[in-house]
Amino acid sequence: METAGPLSNFNMKLISPWLAWGRQALGLLSPPACPACGRPAGRHGLAMLCAQCCPRIGARPCCQACGQWLAATPMLRISRPVRCRDCRPLRLYFERARSLAPYAQAWRQAILAFKTLPAGDLAYQLAALCSRFIRAGYLTGSWSRIIPVPHRPGRTPHAAHLLAKKLADRLQIKFYPKLRFQRRTAPQHTLPRKIRLKNLRRSMTWKGAPLSGEACLVIDDVYTTGATVNECARVLKAQGAGRVDVLTLARSPGPNSLEQGPGRSN
Repeated sequence: METAGPLSNFNMKLISPWLAWGRQALGLLSPPACPACGRPAGRHGLAMLCAQCCPRIGARPCCQACGQWLAATPMLRISRPVRCRDCRPLRLYFERARSLAPYAQAWRQAILAFKTLPAGDLAYQLAALCSRFIRAGYLTGSWSRIIPVPHRPGRTPHAAHLLAKKLADRLQIKFYPKLRFQRRTAPQHTLPRKIRLKNLRRSMTWKGAPLSGEACLVIDDVYTTGATVNECARVLKAQGAGRVDVLTLARSPGPNSLEQGPGRSN
C-alpha cells in the first residue's frame, strides 16, 4: 500500500502521452464539438472554440480605469485619464482593468463551458487569447506576479486559477496564488449591484510574502461590478504592491455602458 501511490503516478506519466496522442488521432476521424455552439471545432483532436465563436480582439474606446466600453467620441480631446460613470463614484485600488470581449452570446457560452470543466482543452486556448491580448498592447505592464482571484473555502481551485496558471506559464511570469477568503460571503451572482459592491469588503487576506513595490496582474473570468478584483487589489496594495492591473475574459455590461464591445455576435 505504501508504494501504490508512487507506482501509480509513475505509470500515469508513461501513459498520459499515449492517451493524448490517441485522443488527437480519434479527433482526426470524429472532430470534437465547439464548446460554445456545438459545431465541429476542427480536426486537431481538441475541444476548442471554432473560428466563428472565437472573439475578435481589437481596440475600442473604454474607461481608462475599469475598462467599461464606451461610445466613440472622435471629436473629444482629453489630456487626462477618463473614468466612466460606473466606476467614478468608487474607490478603485487597481490601476486598470481590461476584458477580452462582452459576456454575451457565444463568448458567454464558452466561458460557462470553461467554468464547468476548467481542466479541459479550452483552458489552453483561452490562455493563448489572453496572451495575444497582452502582446498586442491592449493591456501593458511589467508584472512580476500573476495572481488569480481566490476560490471559496472548501472548494477546489476554479477556472480563474487554472487560467492564471497557464497564462503565467506562457508569459514566463511567476504564478502566485496567495489570496484567501477570511470569511464567508454570499455568492455574488445572487446579489443586486449595490449589495455586490459591499458584500466582499474586507473579505480577503494574504498568505504570501510582502510584495514590496512589485507589479501584479490579477486574473478573473468575468468582470461584473468589479467588487471581487477590487478587493483583491486592496489586499495586494496593503501588502506593498506598487501597481495592480486586472485582466478578465469577459465584461458584463454596467448600467451606463455600451452593450457590445469588440466581440463577435453569434
